[in-house]
Amino acid sequence: FPYSKKLNGFDAPTVWHEFSGLANQHKAVNLGQGFPDWACPDFAKVALCDAVNSNFNQYARSAGEPSLVQAIAKQYSPLFGRDIDPMSEVTISVGATEALYAIMTSYLEPGDEVIVLEPAFDTYPAQIQMVGGITKYVSLHPPPPGSIDWTIDMNDVEKAITSKTKILLLNTPHNPSGKVFTLQELTHLSQILSNYPNIIVVTDEVYEHLVYENHSHVRLATLPNMWHRTLTVTSSGKTFSITGWKVGW
Repeated sequence: FPYSKKLNGFDAPTVWHEFSGLANQHKAVNLGQGFPDWACPDFAKVALCDAVNSNFNQYARSAGEPSLVQAIAKQYSPLFGRDIDPMSEVTISVGATEALYAIMTSYLEPGDEVIVLEPAFDTYPAQIQMVGGITKYVSLHPPPPGSIDWTIDMNDVEKAITSKTKILLLNTPHNPSGKVFTLQELTHLSQILSNYPNIIVVTDEVYEHLVYENHSHVRLATLPNMWHRTLTVTSSGKTFSITGWKVGW
């Protein structure tokens, strides 16, 4: 049976399918899929076993088990410099991927545009297209010889904004380049966005804790006038090496 037209261009194998298979075949380092190669910490395994053995296995509140959203709110409130309401400002998802798709389905109308910084995780354009949106790419510039810093021209970002722009999707720390957007860059971005109050900002921050010591992860939602228009997405998968558990928020 033919696929829906919503999948046009996405019916071929993805980088996940191709690179994972080739990496296994040739026993190579897999650069096609972003999962850690270290063991899950013991405390996480013990907590999972305790929950199962305690018969904690039934339906949860649709927005997330209260004890989990409360723990997340407690963890993130100091990181965002505000008291986060666990019952109205935290939602649990089946990994960060589902959270992103839920956002796209909730806010995009057919023809709405989403600005994506490329190179980018290949699920972004597929999700946008599935709900009738249009991906507008802004390219990061690779580092020159002798440097490791990818850069972005903020003029390119502003040029990509049109009357149809609904969402700006920012991934930091960035997959696949490893770029960690600086406070200066994010401040400049927020200043541009201040001229476009109807644009929603979605930040994919699943690598938030995997940052080298000479860098620091800055949360865009902590900058002035950004909290009310920013949806921050992250998960437990990368931090605790439990990508298969698919727990996001």
